[in-house]
Amino acid sequence: METANAERCPFCSSTRLNAFTRVAHDATPGGDGRVNVVECPGCVAAWQYPLGRNPDESRETFDAAYTAAEGGYFDPARRRAVSELQRQFIEARMPVGDVLDVGCGDGSFARTMAEAGWRATGLDPAVPDKVLNEPGPPGLQLIRGSLADLPDGQCFDLITLWDVVEHLDHPMGLLGAVTARLRPGGLLVMETGNYQSAGRIESGDTWWNYQLDHRWYFAPPQLEAIARDIGLEPVEWAPQVLRPWWRGSPTSHPPRLRSVVKALAKGPQAFVRAKQRHDELGTAHRDWPHWGGLEIVTLIAKRPA
Repeated sequence: METANAERCPFCSSTRLNAFTRVAHDATPGGDGRVNVVECPGCVAAWQYPLGRNPDESRETFDAAYTAAEGGYFDPARRRAVSELQRQFIEARMPVGDVLDVGCGDGSFARTMAEAGWRATGLDPAVPDKVLNEPGPPGLQLIRGSLADLPDGQCFDLITLWDVVEHLDHPMGLLGAVTARLRPGGLLVMETGNYQSAGRIESGDTWWNYQLDHRWYFAPPQLEAIARDIGLEPVEWAPQVLRPWWRGSPTSHPPRLRSVVKALAKGPQAFVRAKQRHDELGTAHRDWPHWGGLEIVTLIAKRPA
């Protein structure tokens, strides 16, 4: 996998690429509200180029988001509810042990795992001061830093990256380093938005995953190839979006003609747009039968013993 650019697909090496802009879901008031996207129509993956924010700007953005968290993705209550569902997904597949949560944010998942008896380490360059100073359950350690701040040779039974891989400038470098920290037989979990989803097509240019801090727009085929490239298998996929409020199926629904017919009354341009979206949803339903209904996908892969 190569560095992202606008000339060649880093996944399949195709030079047939589409470049466009989309609404930035995480744009700050008065800031740049567009994301620059390059898409490979061959393998249906995409990435941001050029980047909307540099790493320092991203860090500042997350610092502010955790400080002002209320009611959205960063809301502590919502994050704890998500963490509980994530814990259930994992404990159905492995016993309690040592877990490293890379990109732990406010430490919600690591805290949830420690409360369930795991020895949990949370690692993030933007752990809020308030979280670092809070007392925690036995077995919890939160570190503001990177993998380099862990003791040499420290390994784990489980390593998680929840909504992390899409933020990385060079995913293969970090994922290779993370895998070296897995014990033989250990599990790696990655979660990210799914570019090959009907939800992305239905949302048009306002899809929630188009964000200035998202460098990559992956889908299951690319993530599975990455996992195998770093020596992890077998690969398994969560059968649902790991959000308590999510209701749906991994398979997308066949598109209906109703929206196309209704668009006729709005004029030729509206009809053409509606017909194009209908056809794209039909292709998604046909080509992505096992994950087209999931806007967020979760991979779990094993390091061979």
